[in-house]
Amino acid sequence: MYTYTDTIAKHMIRQLDGLPKIEVYDILATLEALLLRQASPIVAAQLIRSYEDQVICKRGIIATQQLYYFLYDSCYYLKVYKYHSLILPTIFYKNELYFSHPKEEESYPLTKENIRTHLTHPAIQLALTAFLAKHKPTERHPITKRLLLLHLLDQIDPVPTSDASS
Repeated sequence: MYTYTDTIAKHMIRQLDGLPKIEVYDILATLEALLLRQASPIVAAQLIRSYEDQVICKRGIIATQQLYYFLYDSCYYLKVYKYHSLILPTIFYKNELYFSHPKEEESYPLTKENIRTHLTHPAIQLALTAFLAKHKPTERHPITKRLLLLHLLDQIDPVPTSDASS
């Protein structure tokens, strides 16, 4: 017979289905850090508010008073941000995903044209052209829900360019 704790644990484990183990460790470490600052019993609304404050401080880029770009995912070649407005619901966004180069702050909408224009690293050009011919940049892996573009770029070894060293 399962206890209440066993049932909750099984439910939480199902949520982790398909994720790489390292991401699960990151999630658990984040939850542990959040729980250290919470009183008992846990109030979900307070835990979520604490988490959102932590995300804004660590990974958010403030564009205006009501607009944030949250770091959604990243790899060596680009960082992907998710647009979040405190006023408008997501149905009003034209494009909610933006990207930037890891060493730059300017962001661009995640579209095929912008990817072709702004990702000019010679090590990725051939793979990027073939990928964009078949897929949209916002297409996701069916199980992990990670962007296929980032999955592709993670498989390419970073090779520094000659102009980066000068």
